[in-house]
Amino acid sequence: MKVTLGILLLALLGLIALLWVSDAKAFELYTDQEQARYDEVLSSDTDTVYYYYQDSCHFCASIKDQISDFAQITNEKDDIDFKMVDLGVEENQVAWYDWQTHYEKYGEESTIEDNPDYISKPSEIKKIDDIKITGTPTMIYVQDGQVIEFGVGQDVFAVMEKAKADHNIDYQFDSSQYGA
Repeated sequence: MKVTLGILLLALLGLIALLWVSDAKAFELYTDQEQARYDEVLSSDTDTVYYYYQDSCHFCASIKDQISDFAQITNEKDDIDFKMVDLGVEENQVAWYDWQTHYEKYGEESTIEDNPDYISKPSEIKKIDDIKITGTPTMIYVQDGQVIEFGVGQDVFAVMEKAKADHNIDYQFDSSQYGA
Protein backbone atom coordinates (compact mmCIF):
# COMPACT_ATOMS: atom_id res chain seq x y z
CA MET A 1 0.00 0.00 0.00
CA LYS A 2 2.82 2.42 0.89
CA VAL A 3 4.61 1.62 -2.39
CA THR A 4 1.45 2.22 -4.44
CA LEU A 5 0.76 5.49 -2.65
CA GLY A 6 4.37 6.55 -3.15
CA ILE A 7 4.22 5.75 -6.86
CA LEU A 8 0.94 7.67 -7.23
CA LEU A 9 2.40 10.65 -5.39
CA LEU A 10 5.53 10.56 -7.55
CA ALA A 11 3.41 10.34 -10.72
CA LEU A 12 1.27 13.27 -9.57
CA LEU A 13 4.35 15.37 -8.84
CA GLY A 14 5.76 14.46 -12.25
CA LEU A 15 2.53 15.52 -13.94
CA ILE A 16 2.49 18.83 -12.06
CA ALA A 17 6.11 19.47 -13.04
CA LEU A 18 5.35 18.63 -16.69
CA LEU A 19 2.38 21.02 -16.76
CA TRP A 20 4.42 23.77 -15.12
CA VAL A 21 7.27 23.38 -17.62
CA SER A 22 4.92 23.27 -20.63
CA ASP A 23 3.10 26.40 -19.38
CA ALA A 24 6.44 28.17 -18.91
CA LYS A 25 7.34 27.27 -22.51
CA ALA A 26 4.15 28.89 -23.81
CA PHE A 27 6.11 32.08 -24.44
CA GLU A 28 9.33 30.45 -25.64
CA LEU A 29 8.79 31.89 -29.12
CA TYR A 30 8.68 35.39 -27.68
CA THR A 31 12.27 35.09 -26.49
CA ASP A 32 13.29 35.41 -30.15
CA GLN A 33 11.39 38.67 -30.52
CA GLU A 34 12.77 42.08 -29.70
CA GLN A 35 11.72 43.13 -26.22
CA ALA A 36 10.96 46.73 -25.29
CA ARG A 37 10.39 48.66 -22.11
CA TYR A 38 7.00 50.26 -21.59
CA ASP A 39 8.55 53.75 -21.66
CA GLU A 40 10.02 53.30 -25.16
CA VAL A 41 6.62 53.23 -26.83
CA LEU A 42 6.38 56.83 -28.03
CA SER A 43 10.08 57.33 -28.75
CA SER A 44 10.68 55.11 -31.79
CA ASP A 45 11.78 56.71 -35.07
CA THR A 46 10.19 53.85 -36.99
CA ASP A 47 6.53 52.87 -37.11
CA THR A 48 6.23 50.19 -34.45
CA VAL A 49 3.68 47.70 -33.18
CA TYR A 50 4.06 47.02 -29.45
CA TYR A 51 2.57 43.85 -28.02
CA TYR A 52 2.01 43.78 -24.25
CA TYR A 53 1.75 40.30 -22.75
CA GLN A 54 2.30 38.36 -19.56
CA ASP A 55 3.07 34.72 -18.93
CA SER A 56 -0.17 34.13 -16.99
CA CYS A 57 -2.36 35.33 -19.89
CA HIS A 58 -4.06 32.31 -21.44
CA PHE A 59 -5.37 34.27 -24.42
CA CYS A 60 -1.79 35.45 -25.07
CA ALA A 61 -0.74 31.79 -25.12
CA SER A 62 -3.57 30.84 -27.48
CA ILE A 63 -2.50 33.42 -30.10
CA LYS A 64 1.27 33.17 -29.60
CA ASP A 65 1.91 31.48 -32.95
CA GLN A 66 0.03 34.16 -34.88
CA ILE A 67 1.73 36.93 -32.92
CA SER A 68 5.18 35.41 -33.49
CA ASP A 69 4.54 34.93 -37.22
CA PHE A 70 3.23 38.48 -37.60
CA ALA A 71 6.18 39.85 -35.62
CA GLN A 72 8.66 38.01 -37.83
CA ILE A 73 7.04 39.19 -41.07
CA THR A 74 6.73 42.75 -39.74
CA ASN A 75 10.36 42.90 -38.63
CA GLU A 76 11.53 41.75 -42.07
CA LYS A 77 10.19 45.02 -43.50
CA ASP A 78 12.30 48.19 -43.41
CA ASP A 79 9.53 50.62 -42.52
CA ILE A 80 7.95 49.00 -39.42
CA ASP A 81 9.09 47.17 -36.28
CA PHE A 82 7.35 44.80 -33.91
CA LYS A 83 8.39 44.71 -30.24
CA MET A 84 7.21 42.77 -27.21
CA VAL A 85 6.61 44.36 -23.81
CA ASP A 86 6.60 41.77 -21.03
CA LEU A 87 4.35 43.06 -18.25
CA GLY A 88 5.76 40.39 -15.96
CA VAL A 89 9.06 42.29 -15.85
CA GLU A 90 9.18 44.59 -12.84
CA GLU A 91 10.26 47.70 -14.79
CA ASN A 92 7.19 47.40 -17.06
CA GLN A 93 4.59 46.91 -14.34
CA VAL A 94 4.14 50.66 -13.93
CA ALA A 95 2.23 50.52 -17.23
CA TRP A 96 -0.66 48.66 -15.59
CA TYR A 97 -3.92 50.51 -14.96
CA ASP A 98 -4.64 50.66 -11.21
CA TRP A 99 -7.81 48.58 -10.99
CA GLN A 100 -7.81 48.55 -7.18
CA THR A 101 -8.03 52.35 -6.99
CA HIS A 102 -10.56 52.31 -9.84
CA TYR A 103 -12.89 49.93 -7.95
CA GLU A 104 -12.53 51.91 -4.74
CA LYS A 105 -13.49 55.11 -6.56
CA TYR A 106 -16.14 53.87 -9.02
CA GLY A 107 -17.41 50.66 -7.40
CA GLU A 108 -16.81 46.95 -7.87
CA GLU A 109 -19.18 46.67 -10.84
CA SER A 110 -17.61 49.56 -12.75
CA THR A 111 -15.78 49.33 -16.06
CA ILE A 112 -12.99 51.39 -17.57
CA GLU A 113 -15.61 53.61 -19.26
CA ASP A 114 -16.73 54.79 -15.79
CA ASN A 115 -13.42 56.63 -15.34
CA PRO A 116 -13.73 60.00 -17.11
CA ASP A 117 -9.97 60.52 -16.84
CA TYR A 118 -9.06 57.33 -18.72
CA ILE A 119 -7.83 58.14 -22.21
CA SER A 120 -9.52 55.79 -24.63
CA LYS A 121 -8.87 57.51 -27.96
CA PRO A 122 -5.46 56.94 -29.55
CA SER A 123 -5.33 60.54 -30.78
CA GLU A 124 -5.53 61.80 -27.18
CA ILE A 125 -2.42 59.92 -26.05
CA LYS A 126 0.39 62.48 -25.90
CA LYS A 127 2.84 61.09 -23.33
CA ILE A 128 3.82 57.71 -21.94
CA ASP A 129 1.86 58.26 -18.71
CA ASP A 130 -1.33 58.47 -20.80
CA ILE A 131 -0.94 54.78 -21.69
CA LYS A 132 -2.36 52.48 -19.04
CA ILE A 133 -2.71 48.79 -19.80
CA THR A 134 -6.07 47.46 -18.61
CA GLY A 135 -5.47 43.82 -19.60
CA THR A 136 -3.45 41.48 -21.77
CA PRO A 137 -2.91 41.05 -24.54
CA THR A 138 -2.72 44.69 -25.56
CA MET A 139 -1.32 45.95 -28.85
CA ILE A 140 -0.36 49.53 -29.64
CA TYR A 141 0.54 50.77 -33.12
CA VAL A 142 2.68 53.93 -33.20
CA GLN A 143 3.62 56.16 -36.15
CA ASP A 144 5.89 59.18 -35.75
CA GLY A 145 5.57 59.04 -31.97
CA GLN A 146 1.75 59.08 -32.10
CA VAL A 147 -0.53 56.21 -31.14
CA ILE A 148 -2.55 55.33 -34.24
CA GLU A 149 -4.42 52.31 -32.94
CA PHE A 150 -4.62 50.19 -29.83
CA GLY A 151 -6.59 47.17 -28.78
CA VAL A 152 -7.05 44.91 -25.78
CA GLY A 153 -7.91 41.21 -25.93
CA GLN A 154 -9.32 40.14 -29.28
CA ASP A 155 -9.10 43.75 -30.48
CA VAL A 156 -5.36 43.20 -31.08
CA PHE A 157 -6.38 41.75 -34.44
CA ALA A 158 -7.80 45.14 -35.50
CA VAL A 159 -4.44 46.72 -34.65
CA MET A 160 -2.67 44.09 -36.73
CA GLU A 161 -5.06 44.79 -39.64
CA LYS A 162 -4.30 48.52 -39.47
CA ALA A 163 -0.54 47.91 -39.51
CA LYS A 164 -0.96 45.40 -42.37
CA ALA A 165 -2.88 47.92 -44.44
CA ASP A 166 -0.49 50.80 -43.76
CA HIS A 167 2.64 48.80 -44.57
CA ASN A 168 1.41 46.38 -47.22
CA ILE A 169 2.15 43.37 -45.03
CA ASP A 170 1.20 40.09 -46.67
CA TYR A 171 -0.06 38.04 -43.75
CA GLN A 172 -3.36 36.25 -43.33
CA PHE A 173 -4.74 35.25 -39.97
CA ASP A 174 -8.09 33.91 -38.89
CA SER A 175 -9.28 35.89 -35.89
CA SER A 176 -12.81 34.46 -36.08
CA GLN A 177 -11.85 31.56 -33.85
CA TYR A 178 -11.15 34.10 -31.11
CA GLY A 179 -14.44 35.97 -31.41
CA ALA A 180 -12.89 38.93 -33.21
